[in-house]
Amino acid sequence: MRCANCGEYVDSTQLYCTNCGAKQEPVQEKAGQGGRRNKKFFLLLGVFLLLLCSVVAVHFTLSYRFDPERLVFRLEEAVKEQNPKQLINLLEKDNPNIKWTEGNAKRFLQYINEEADVHQIFAELAKQAHNPNAYHMFTPVTDRNGNNLFVLVKGEKKFGIYQRYYIEVIPFRLVVSSNLDNVDVKIDQTKKTLSNSDEKYKLGQFLPGAYKMTATYQSDYATMSKDFTLDFSKAEENELNYYAELEASFVSITSNVEKAELFVNGKGTGKTIQEMNSFGPIDKHQSIALHAEYQNENGRIKTDEVTVTGEDHEVYLEFNEMELEALHWDEIVQNDEAYFDASIGSFMENFLSSSVSSYNEGDFSIIEPYLNEDGPISKELKKYIDHVVSKGIKENLVDFQVTNCNRQVKLNTFCSLILNSFIAENGNSMLHAIAVSV
Repeated sequence: MRCANCGEYVDSTQLYCTNCGAKQEPVQEKAGQGGRRNKKFFLLLGVFLLLLCSVVAVHFTLSYRFDPERLVFRLEEAVKEQNPKQLINLLEKDNPNIKWTEGNAKRFLQYINEEADVHQIFAELAKQAHNPNAYHMFTPVTDRNGNNLFVLVKGEKKFGIYQRYYIEVIPFRLVVSSNLDNVDVKIDQTKKTLSNSDEKYKLGQFLPGAYKMTATYQSDYATMSKDFTLDFSKAEENELNYYAELEASFVSITSNVEKAELFVNGKGTGKTIQEMNSFGPIDKHQSIALHAEYQNENGRIKTDEVTVTGEDHEVYLEFNEMELEALHWDEIVQNDEAYFDASIGSFMENFLSSSVSSYNEGDFSIIEPYLNEDGPISKELKKYIDHVVSKGIKENLVDFQVTNCNRQVKLNTFCSLILNSFIAENGNSMLHAIAVSV
């Protein structure tokens, strides 16, 4: 303290000033000054302790949050309790390439519980998480078939201090093929066209589980669709190869005119039987109608319609040989006169024989294939058959002979001439020698 008289510094234990000799009076501190100092000290001490506690709390919170053992425990809890929401909360942010939905999370949980030893995989994960520094690389845990499910992974350090860990889910690859070209497949929101039946197509990566896949094929002549259940338990090395077989068949088509156009359900295909060789695919549970049509400058003919199902493997579309010869009459005459004459004779013999049978049995359908249904002879013949039946007339074919043929004769004119050659005698019509000259 200082002397109140001269201002020199005086020790607080001295009663008199050593400079001026003045008596020194002890200085009394103001009331409350020491208390304020104590309060300030304790306040600063409290703030320091609070900060220290906060730092310690944050340290333990972050250490606990990034503790890999805690992460493994929470995952095990979600799997055992079949809790899809907890599973997504744990894994979604660290596995952004996986399309997480509650649906595929449920499938994944069910798969783990059915296809893996849950106790064993989490015991292995817990072992690695307990002493993570002992591992240069963590080992994935697998299902019973050796497919990888999870692996513990080191992340970046938080604030450069706290080592982060996360659990990476290892998805499965799905590869699909089919027995048909241009098959569309759909799984959830994933769609793919399998263009070639000889190739395999990668549909993407999926969490293993039970999925429904729909395969659809559509063409001008068939529509097929079938649902398949994918079984990822058959996957190997995290890849499932699946063969989507649709119930389809092909029909082998042949004909006595390979250049004829094929018609399906009355609609032309624009292709010949020779070009198509086989037709399909068609649904095994459906039926279609096939026929063929052939045309040249002399006209158009067609086969009977044949109904085929998926159970049929072969079909023969046959043209009437007589109709074929009629279309190619000019070629036959030009190329082979002897064959032409023989064909005329054969035709006449068949025609006359069928005519007699038609009269005697009263059945117009016997002679009908030889006639032009729109011609006048067809109508007259129907009336004539009714007449001979009502009169009880019977006819016999005695003999016939072709004496002359004009090469330019047309088949319908030829048939008309033949019909005029019948001669009735004594209640029985007898066919005598026929001479055709045009």
